[in-house]
Amino acid sequence: MLSPSACFNASTNVSTHRKHTRRTVPLVCFEPIPTWALCYLINGDPTGLKDDEIAMIDKWYADNKVQTVTTASEAEGECNPYFSHFPAFGLPAEVTDCNVMTL
Repeated sequence: MLSPSACFNASTNVSTHRKHTRRTVPLVCFEPIPTWALCYLINGDPTGLKDDEIAMIDKWYADNKVQTVTTASEAEGECNPYFSHFPAFGLPAEVTDCNVMTL
């Protein structure tokens, strides 16, 4: 589930809470996304994923009304994966912080 404390209004970059149900501006959240799911989320490439993993990602994507996922890195092409007990979905895994744009 997307964390309200990690979300920002994309047009003003002001912190907001997800309690507001009517929003016309996308919300950008920082989420720990499992590294095994990045190719599918960013490029649409399901190679190497099992059907149940694809279903889990699709459910998270639809439930949170995700529009785009991009890695949140300091420099172009630089990602710093780390282990998390609480990824955005799935079991504890190596994750990369990502910008997740939702409606």
